[in-house]
Amino acid sequence: MTYYQVTLGEDIKFTEHRRVASETEAGIWLQKIREGEQVNGKFDILFYRDTGKIIEYWFNGVKTNLPKEASFEVLETRETKISVPAGTLDCQYRKIRYPRLDIYSEFWENKGVVPMPGLIKFLSLQMETLIAYELISFKK
Repeated sequence: MTYYQVTLGEDIKFTEHRRVASETEAGIWLQKIREGEQVNGKFDILFYRDTGKIIEYWFNGVKTNLPKEASFEVLETRETKISVPAGTLDCQYRKIRYPRLDIYSEFWENKGVVPMPGLIKFLSLQMETLIAYELISFKK
């Protein structure tokens, strides 16, 4: 189970916890639950085990269209350490750009330490809104 503090812009903050709900032959079901004053909801997402590609996407019990995959380019990658509320962790940093959307995103991940999907911190500026995820705590 992983817990994140999520910030959307300056006004919207909520917590999100994620857990592997089950594993099947098809893949791995990840459940995300968001809780906050302005944001609440449950996501159930089935990923292919080998590629991580999304197979099914459910929101509050309703199957929804899969998010469109956007092509991206990796601008930078390196090994580093990062401090978040969950502690100081070794990680891989990646900065990527989605050219069609003109969005830049930064990821700090350690799939060997933090349960699926391994996310420690995420930053992205989308439509002039900063989206930030920070790992609060986790259990393997």
